[in-house]
Amino acid sequence: MHGSAQVIPFRPRQALQGKVTSTADGQARLARALASLDTALAEQQAAMDSFRLALGDLDRAVSGLEAGLVRYGDELSCLNHDIDRLGIEARALEAWADEAIARGR
Repeated sequence: MHGSAQVIPFRPRQALQGKVTSTADGQARLARALASLDTALAEQQAAMDSFRLALGDLDRAVSGLEAGLVRYGDELSCLNHDIDRLGIEARALEAWADEAIARGR
């Protein structure tokens, strides 16, 4: 609450004994207490609104990271397929070269 709330303490029972408090004084204290409560609730609502916005930002960021990781996984899968294909071609060329060397002897 950033120290903006005003705490209105109740008087101890001993202080009230023998003293008559006016209804107006009680109503004024109650009005101040309610005003402080309204202020605190407004601050709480603003904090919750900010929190919800932050959660929305976090959700979008996580979704973006997830999409990036899926894309990265797909690219790695394609790369793995390409490497497997190149391995097959390399073994075929090696076999051809071995055969050519064997014929030349």
